[in-house]
Amino acid sequence: MNNFLQMYIQYEIATCAYLHYTQIMELLSVEMSRFEAKNFYWEQVDTNPAIVIERCDIPSESHFHALKQFRKMEAHQVFGQLETFIIGGLETIRFFCVKKTNS
Repeated sequence: MNNFLQMYIQYEIATCAYLHYTQIMELLSVEMSRFEAKNFYWEQVDTNPAIVIERCDIPSESHFHALKQFRKMEAHQVFGQLETFIIGGLETIRFFCVKKTNS
């Protein structure tokens, strides 16, 4: 049996900057893999395209807490670039995770 966490990250973006935002998300996907995140993807909520939900699989709770900290750092080379796109800034990002088991 293999245990892992599914991490979810939610925030609202300024839709007028969507094209540049999607370019940053390509860099962000690579950066998330450096934190051992797997199966990373993001999508807009159908009922409100300004709301974005990211999802990935991570190996442990310590990864979750580290990512929460790094994702809110304006000084981070990649994650900090989202500051200008997220309504209310990085501090408004919401995080949660769910424990999963592969048999």
